[in-house]
Amino acid sequence: MIARSICRYTCFSHFPHSVYVFPYYDIKDKLGKEELGLSNGENSFLHISQLMENEGVYILDEPENSLSPEIQYQLSQLILYMARYNNSQIIMATHSPFLLGIKGAKIYNLDTHSVSVCKFEELESVRFYYDFLCERLNKKE
Repeated sequence: MIARSICRYTCFSHFPHSVYVFPYYDIKDKLGKEELGLSNGENSFLHISQLMENEGVYILDEPENSLSPEIQYQLSQLILYMARYNNSQIIMATHSPFLLGIKGAKIYNLDTHSVSVCKFEELESVRFYYDFLCERLNKKE
């Protein structure tokens, strides 16, 4: 049952949300099983989207693992929807430019010596993707 894989913590009494932490081992166990002929990434997205149905605070650790670029983008749209329309907050560790690029996201750069808030385009990982794609797309063969 999916509900058992959610660890739910009730926050301080003045905080109106619950915090959901998806234990890696619970999701990993589900992801190894193919459902409906879906890929590992599609199964992962299916389970994450089912777990994120209720309002609350969600803590995600590199949810992009095993997701194709298209599904990473779909996940970014789900997260945006949850934050904008479903009264949820999402705290996430990620390297995905699709997830880092969520409109209105507040990005804390943990790769610097002192943690700082930065813009999407200032992140080293985003610059790396940008430079890589520019090099490949501009290269004539």
